[in-house]
Amino acid sequence: HFNLTHSKNIAALAISSDQAVGVDLEVSSHHFLQEGIERSIYSRRELRDFNLYIGEKRREAFFYSWTQKEAATK
Repeated sequence: HFNLTHSKNIAALAISSDQAVGVDLEVSSHHFLQEGIERSIYSRRELRDFNLYIGEKRREAFFYSWTQKEAATK
């Protein structure tokens, strides 16, 4: 089992001999974080928690949860 991800000039590879693996990374970008994208990927509870963040912490929280979700779905 393996999974590969890349973003700009960074790459990551996960390999396992006995179980499925998922890995994701994303170079944090203001261009990627479009207004309202969180409504399409978060549950109501996640959206409520996400809305507590402001400024740079909001962007960090988004990319942290985005990469977790991407890795889990791979």
